[in-house]
Amino acid sequence: ALTIGTFDGVHLGHQAVITELRRQAGARSLPPVVITFIHHPSSVIGGETPPFIIPLARRLELLASLGLEAALVIPFDQALAGRAPEEFVRDCLWDSLKVRLIVVGHDFRFGAGGRGDAALLAALGGSLGMEVMAVPPVMVDGIVVSSTAIRWALAAGDVVAARRYM
Repeated sequence: ALTIGTFDGVHLGHQAVITELRRQAGARSLPPVVITFIHHPSSVIGGETPPFIIPLARRLELLASLGLEAALVIPFDQALAGRAPEEFVRDCLWDSLKVRLIVVGHDFRFGAGGRGDAALLAALGGSLGMEVMAVPPVMVDGIVVSSTAIRWALAAGDVVAARRYM
């Protein structure tokens, strides 16, 4: 059972995904595993690379504290960024990792050009026998909790809001 993401901040939205992953994995007797990245995907895809909210070592500590059995830390590079969604699901998730269940956030994107989303993942995974679940957004004070929202709060000096999101 797997989830994939940068998990910067390991905020309430990330925690909801991981909680659902653990629940679903437990019901299927599968180990809950996370894939995360050494570098922010924006550093490869282009555009402005946001600063990490917390360093990788702290992200891994927080992820482990949420009851995950393993974390695969991989580089997000041009080869990964350039894979077609279909190829990524078939080759990486199904053939290489033998994923049987994947739980992602509502805004999950993958594959070349960010073409893949949770709906495409469900269609591709379903055709292989992989279960796919998307967790709805977590809202705090009418704001969708995200790493971006935390960065905005911190930039505005609103440490209280940032803390509520985390």
